[in-house]
Amino acid sequence: MSQQLVVSHSHRFTRSPLTAIQLVPKLARFLAKSYIYQQGEPSSTAFVIRSGIACLESVNHRGERCIVHFLGPGALIGHEACLGEPRYFDARACKDIVLEPFASQARSGAGRHAGIQSRSSMDVSHLLRDITKFRVELHRSSARRRVLLLLDQLRKAHLSQATSIWLPSRHEMADTLDVNHVTASRVVAHLFRENVLIRGPRSDEVGVDWHQVHRLLQAEP
Repeated sequence: MSQQLVVSHSHRFTRSPLTAIQLVPKLARFLAKSYIYQQGEPSSTAFVIRSGIACLESVNHRGERCIVHFLGPGALIGHEACLGEPRYFDARACKDIVLEPFASQARSGAGRHAGIQSRSSMDVSHLLRDITKFRVELHRSSARRRVLLLLDQLRKAHLSQATSIWLPSRHEMADTLDVNHVTASRVVAHLFRENVLIRGPRSDEVGVDWHQVHRLLQAEP
């Protein structure tokens, strides 16, 4: 596991009738490939992603680890802390990531916890719906379409003005799409040859012709 870096001020805790939420005015930084938290752990803090990409991981029906979702800047991660429940998934930094405690952004007073819980409940509902929809789409898609669906999900995890996106390794793609890494490599190589993907400034970043991605998604079975 990679080293975890946290820059913090003093810790303060506030307890509500529903849950104890850690109110820490700090930014937390995690290096790429390090775990932010793990499934089943008690949860005390929810975060807003300020920069970087995180993935949520679980175990599939075959007992294999799989990536179920990607989250980027502006997304809430660790909603369970606001609902008084243990972590639903493992959360891992895909790139170096900066997190801000969500609770520290909430307004003070009696309405704080109600507001936090309301947003968290909605975000959890949307997250689980998106995960389910993505897994159903994968189940009925070809390997090529699965990669295209992954690209579309990654688009949503990046800022709208981003000129390139982070691209998972072929093994991470395999863990996400339920294909082997050789198949993932073959599909990605074809997309580069078709100029759907363009080499980026870093080995793990690519430019994407989104018009072609959307056209291919409509055409691919």
